[in-house]
Amino acid sequence: MDHPALVRWRKAVESRDVAMLSPILAENVVLFSPTKHEPYSGQHAVSTYLSGAFKAFINPSFKYINILSGAKNASLEFNVEIDGLLVDGIEVIAWADTGKITEIKLFLRPLNVINKIHQTMNIKHKSQIHTDK
Repeated sequence: MDHPALVRWRKAVESRDVAMLSPILAENVVLFSPTKHEPYSGQHAVSTYLSGAFKAFINPSFKYINILSGAKNASLEFNVEIDGLLVDGIEVIAWADTGKITEIKLFLRPLNVINKIHQTMNIKHKSQIHTDK
């Protein structure tokens, strides 16, 4: 049986509902992006990143194809099509005893898709920063 944190994560991703993520992210959550060396730290920064990520590459073609789940972490393999290219990815998620997600690592391939997502995320992130002011 999947941990409740994993069930809530999948529901948020599969329904493309970013608002469902804030209640399940720990205040000190850390996200490791495939496009940035330094991690995003804290609930606000991670939520902002995930909001952009949802818009950039969570679309109707997104589907989980393999899930490995443990007591405090899970690896979720997914496929999505972006601009006619098949993208393979893995989300590695860890949570605390409280059920709140404490760490997210994202892995993507192929490289040309990572570069495209990096460009798209930078544009969306800059737009988000200007919207928040």
